[in-house]
Amino acid sequence: LTDATLWAIDQGVTDSESICIFGASYGGYASLMGAVKEPDLFACAIVYVGVYDLEMMLSKGDIPESKSGQNYLDQALGTDLQSIKQRSPINSIDKLKAPLLIVHGAKDRRVPIDQAEALRSRLDDLGKDYEWLVKSGEGHGFYDKENRIELFETMLKFLSQNL
Repeated sequence: LTDATLWAIDQGVTDSESICIFGASYGGYASLMGAVKEPDLFACAIVYVGVYDLEMMLSKGDIPESKSGQNYLDQALGTDLQSIKQRSPINSIDKLKAPLLIVHGAKDRRVPIDQAEALRSRLDDLGKDYEWLVKSGEGHGFYDKENRIELFETMLKFLSQNL
């Protein structure tokens, strides 16, 4: 993500003041990780149903409920708990400079709301500002038409304020 962003700046596709990183699910993880690893590169970040604490992913959600899910997590994340903690953006959130919008569905079984709540708690502990959009009837993505409209209107407002 960093290389692609720097390439786009170098090629004149965008300027360094006009980049907001956004992603959902793994992309939510990647977006937040990008924003904490490169705190001066992104003007804002939007994270949607993302994983922010890899250690929590080992025990919460529908993935660790099955043997195949546990095998996937072992292969994808490894078993070195220290490495897993180091690769979790929640543990580097103190480096975040970009304004942040957190979006989540309260009924998400793939990436439970606990991920977003833990991120919010850590941000509160650090006194960092953020915007929050959680919908009680949604899961791993917003499917209700009115909720999607609210999501896109919230994102557009956030982008217009921060770019």
